[in-house]
Amino acid sequence: MFKKGLNFGPDLEQKYILELIYGQTLREIRKYKTALIEFEKMTKGALTKDELASIRLEIAETLIRMGDNEKAIIALEDIIQDFAKTDPAAQAYFKLGLLYKSGEGEFSEALEYFKSSQKELPRSSVKDSVDFWLKYLNEWDKLNFELAVYNRAFENLDRNSIDTTGAYIVEESDKSDDDFMFPDLFVDQDSLDQLADSLRIVAVKDSVKADSLRNLTGENQESLNLEQMANGRNRNLTLNQNSNTTARNPNNTEQKKILKKVTVPRSPTKLKAKLITANNKMAELYFFRFDIPDSAFAHYDYLINSYPENELYTHWLFSNAFILRKLGFPDQADSINNLIIENYPDSEYSYQILNITKNDQVELENDPANQLFKRAEHFLFEKEMMDSSLYVYQKIVENYPESEFAPKSLFSIAYIYDWFK
Repeated sequence: MFKKGLNFGPDLEQKYILELIYGQTLREIRKYKTALIEFEKMTKGALTKDELASIRLEIAETLIRMGDNEKAIIALEDIIQDFAKTDPAAQAYFKLGLLYKSGEGEFSEALEYFKSSQKELPRSSVKDSVDFWLKYLNEWDKLNFELAVYNRAFENLDRNSIDTTGAYIVEESDKSDDDFMFPDLFVDQDSLDQLADSLRIVAVKDSVKADSLRNLTGENQESLNLEQMANGRNRNLTLNQNSNTTARNPNNTEQKKILKKVTVPRSPTKLKAKLITANNKMAELYFFRFDIPDSAFAHYDYLINSYPENELYTHWLFSNAFILRKLGFPDQADSINNLIIENYPDSEYSYQILNITKNDQVELENDPANQLFKRAEHFLFEKEMMDSSLYVYQKIVENYPESEFAPKSLFSIAYIYDWFK
């Protein structure tokens, strides 16, 4: 229809709009190569710089849909170079951010591209979307840093020379590559020498397919420096030193910008609590904001195996059962649910599992959908357990589609994915 409209001699503006819609339509029906041909023709007839930029953005988007990320990246980088400080350039940075977040699976790179989009044109047409992803990727970046620091600190808690009172500050600055500053950690030179032999602390550079837990085990580690104050004297220590790494001068007065900072408790109990909280938050971030259930599973699995005595243990089990079902492993999910019922029969999760499976051991009063809906709201608003509430809402939709609570549950599901923090 759009193609036929071109036969009626439309003016130049109408012709541009019709051709643009025609190319977009071809892309939506997955005729990518034909769409590219149409967009390429349009570039030759573009009358303004804005038209040309819009067409080139359409070409880049088509390449992304085709799965040709390499060419898409080149196309977007060219747009940034040719249309600097314009809305198309901000859009190109934004598309690169989305591409690295989802297609390439590199969150750190995605974060930088979203920041660049914001800097390129603060009030661009993609401002709201950029702000949305910056909020959650910044949170991811902060949690990554915290997890790296907490894990390395926890690994070294068995050293008798570490003071177990108070806390210390760990910083990452822009004046060195991913370095952490650990002041006043050790009280004697022997401990400092032991540290040089064993302690390696890294700023994690995570990705979707290379989960943060893998980085925490020591992969992709980079050189770093420690500044140590002991016995009233400055001590410099460079770990993993090579020809490209220079020890930092503690007397350097050049102003530095602190990128990230985290307070680390010296108490093992408090440090463990920090680790649990950070991993739990990261799991929820992966699952509810980034829709990466396998990464969420890895964090919950770490918590399950590391802290079986914790009060949230059944919550983590239940969460991983839900994720396994989502990933297409219902038998494994049922095994975990059965484990919860057998070993924690009085827990709210056992009650919930039995309700959902309509087990005769639990008698529901009145409308079962209503009871489940109340329980889902309890998890969401009182317990702030998003994965648990989501699981119940979805079961209401599946098991009671004719109930008045089915559309309410659908609304709640959308609410959790889009807004709940």
